[in-house]
Amino acid sequence: MKRPLRTILACSLLAFGLTTAASAAQINVLLSSNGGVADINGVTGTGASYDGTTSASNLNDGNTDGNYAHGSLAHSAVGIQPIASFVPNYMEVKIPGLASLTSVDVFNRTDCCNGRIDNSGATPYTLTIYNGVPGPGTIAFTENLTFTASITGPNVSGQVIPLPAGGIVGDVVRITQNNNDYMNLGELQAFGQHVPEPSSVVLFGLGAVGLFVAARRRRKA
Repeated sequence: MKRPLRTILACSLLAFGLTTAASAAQINVLLSSNGGVADINGVTGTGASYDGTTSASNLNDGNTDGNYAHGSLAHSAVGIQPIASFVPNYMEVKIPGLASLTSVDVFNRTDCCNGRIDNSGATPYTLTIYNGVPGPGTIAFTENLTFTASITGPNVSGQVIPLPAGGIVGDVVRITQNNNDYMNLGELQAFGQHVPEPSSVVLFGLGAVGLFVAARRRRKA
């Protein structure tokens, strides 16, 4: 009877190791199929978009095509505003739970108007990562940037933004366009891994400890 318990313990620990290794794989945590929810100026769907084809959901649909005519562009409904009442447009994706992020990729419009994001370099845009655990709106990371394409291809123009070593833990990734104009992005991506909920880690640990204790008692018996 001792061997089966040892076998169960070994299999349990192996499963825990495999699960941990799998969770370390870098994925695009913003992708809608991974649970990400996009919005434009705080509104999901087409509510804050330029028209019915430029929904907020285009921001994280996995399609980096930046050509307006191809139907995968996220485009704000708000354009040039009076200076006195100017409020910058922003686009963001909310992550289910927390994720440890190592890089963010921003994909620009390609058929025209690609200078809107930073006023052709004169008005940097802002990347902000929020962590809502300490409290709503808590900033985990922020940086002002000018757009420089490092990922290019037919209808694709993307900028890779490395994050500090060790990653940034957050649950919202936002791009704010400080230029007073319409905002349009082809896609927003963030690579890293979801952070396990504390309860899941505790249950795994208790299960492994329980099997270990049971094995030791059977061995002594």
